[in-house]
Amino acid sequence: MDVKFLGASLDIDSATTTVGTAATLLPAFPMALRRSLYIFNNAAAGGTVLYVGGNDVTTAAGMPIPPQTSLALDISAIIGGGNPPTTASVGAAGIYGIVSTGTVDCRTLEIG
Repeated sequence: MDVKFLGASLDIDSATTTVGTAATLLPAFPMALRRSLYIFNNAAAGGTVLYVGGNDVTTAAGMPIPPQTSLALDISAIIGGGNPPTTASVGAAGIYGIVSTGTVDCRTLEIG
């Protein structure tokens, strides 16, 4: 979806990704020039914790996202504040998820 905000054009993409016990790219097909990424653990309350990190994420070292909780990441700040971000943003900002057992329904919202 293309949205106008204060005269600027923003792309907004949402996706659902099933995350299991192997590192999974969030979302499966990242936006090429994203600026922000929101990750929501859609597991029921009391359910499975989602862990996020780089492509080597583990449940022992990943950032935990409890069920029904989200994490917001400003990717453009991580890349160096490029405005607009460059195509290098995708590889440099690959975010992966993993769970300890079973699977989790993960929702993402990207803004570019």
